[in-house]
Amino acid sequence: MNKKILIGILIVVVVFIAGIFLWNSVALSPTSKEEESQVRTLIENFGSKLKEVYISDPKEIASAKIKEIYAPFVTDELLLTWTNDPSKVPGRLTSSPWPERIEIRSIKKFDLNEYEVDGDIISLTSAGSSKDRVTIFVVERDNNFLIYSFSLENPGNTSNQPELPEGIDEGSIRDYLQNNIVSPSFCGKVFCAYDLFGSEIKDNKIYVYLWTLCMEYCLKDGKLIKGSGVSMPVVLIASQIQQGYKITEHKEPMNGSFYAKSIKELFPEKYYKYIFSDNTEEYNQRADRLLNDTEIQAEIYYNLK
Repeated sequence: MNKKILIGILIVVVVFIAGIFLWNSVALSPTSKEEESQVRTLIENFGSKLKEVYISDPKEIASAKIKEIYAPFVTDELLLTWTNDPSKVPGRLTSSPWPERIEIRSIKKFDLNEYEVDGDIISLTSAGSSKDRVTIFVVERDNNFLIYSFSLENPGNTSNQPELPEGIDEGSIRDYLQNNIVSPSFCGKVFCAYDLFGSEIKDNKIYVYLWTLCMEYCLKDGKLIKGSGVSMPVVLIASQIQQGYKITEHKEPMNGSFYAKSIKELFPEKYYKYIFSDNTEEYNQRADRLLNDTEIQAEIYYNLK
């Protein structure tokens, strides 16, 4: 074989091997503590905002919230994709469960300025918590770390959390609660949040069992002022109509000495532990969380966020 050909082949092989070595050295480039800290801060801050974006809202509202809340954390390209199709965006579907945070399992650098984050979205409800595995890709642009890809391992996975029954959605529950549980007594509008216990079908009607907190908010001098409010367990009853079900009535427990007896008449026994809890801290945490939820809704309604 011609010497020149052999030398040419040898050069190609050497370059190829050197390329593989260089690629591996880049792919396996360790993440510095400073880089890891910035990526971790990005993901944790982003995770804390998930509960503020209701992706079940009408597209125009959901897209506006996605742009407002998520813009500081994601690339322009990803933000455009999400605002065009909110159904594929991480966020909140119902009042309960809700995404509370992202817990990071690992951070790996796989290119000069790109990172892979493996973690879990932690969702909470009064009944406990659940995890949904997520993979997030981060890029550094002009000394700014941004998310450019977000992928759930099992999209739509609800783990062991209670689900809304077919025919009943988050919007219809919120609308009914806000218009029927407590009336505004000042100048404001009522907003409601809830923890879902579960549901069942009886006599061709859907019974939805939940704990709700409703609060009236007024806007005065650019600040929210609380008005009338209530926090209690409620049974919503939906009757069948031509196109599914409609919530037509509700039942509340009686006050005073009749409270416990009425709870036992209205709710299945398996939900007593959520209503008669002796854990004062747990009770207060639920109240604080639901109140915070209503405040976020009010801030959005009054254009304060």
